[in-house]
Amino acid sequence: IARPLEVHPTWGGMSDIVRCLYDTIDGKARKYGSLDLPFVIAVWGLSSPDETGEIETLFGKTVVQWTRDSRGDAVRGSQRITSRPDGIFTLLEQGKHKYAKVSAVAFYCCRLPNAGAEHKLRIYHNPFASLPLPLEVFQGFPQFVPQNGQMQWIDKPQDNPTA
Repeated sequence: IARPLEVHPTWGGMSDIVRCLYDTIDGKARKYGSLDLPFVIAVWGLSSPDETGEIETLFGKTVVQWTRDSRGDAVRGSQRITSRPDGIFTLLEQGKHKYAKVSAVAFYCCRLPNAGAEHKLRIYHNPFASLPLPLEVFQGFPQFVPQNGQMQWIDKPQDNPTA
């Protein structure tokens, strides 16, 4: 009988950053009642995690799964990278998406490297939002959006450090 085995990658401080971001977004989501407009939560900081921390906060922690054989050994080639449904956008409560009223989350940060201020704004659309945010609202800014059953970046400049 094959059983799945999960590995949860961690690296210095990421869990703390993800937990802090999750708690911040959760607090803002709870603060407002039901709205009849798309609801965007903005998160600001002098420094920000990379996209991995933001994605894990919203879509769940990355896990690697292997199928195990009857001896308990991992089956070669059976590994699958996926996310646990414990992110702001993917968490279920009584069979429904807990944060469906959140249309998108905007992460803004300003870093102060030696060469001057570096500003970044990234918008993550909730694929399960009850009121989706129109893409035009943040046109020209990097947006992680649902397209063809997957999440994809649009308006993301390749060589622009301010994106």
